[in-house]
Amino acid sequence: MSIIVKTKEELEKAMDNKEQNIVVQGELAEKLYKTRKIAKLSGWALVAIAAAVAATPLTGGLSAASLTAVAGFTSITSAATLTGLEIGVIVMAATIGLSIILALYKNYDVKIKRTEVDGTVTELEFARK
Repeated sequence: MSIIVKTKEELEKAMDNKEQNIVVQGELAEKLYKTRKIAKLSGWALVAIAAAVAATPLTGGLSAASLTAVAGFTSITSAATLTGLEIGVIVMAATIGLSIILALYKNYDVKIKRTEVDGTVTELEFARK
């Protein structure tokens, strides 16, 4: 049986409970899908992203495109350049949490369950390894 989650808090609780199958829906599913590459990065790249995230306050709604214009976001721009990731992906990872993303992709296999016509992923299923 699967547990359905739609928020970061619900996902954390499901992971803490070591749920066997977690179905992530909505905006959180799209963010997790876009940040999946982070789990495959090397140690030095993860350090660069973690340092950039720690040095930068969360945006409170600024778009990823506008972040590069804000003076304090040069560390995210540098991390994006070093890792080859888009700035928006790093910002998404910051809002979800690097530790959650890494633990989720390390301990669970992922399968896309549903996408929209525009290609947006709206449902992911994570099965415990």
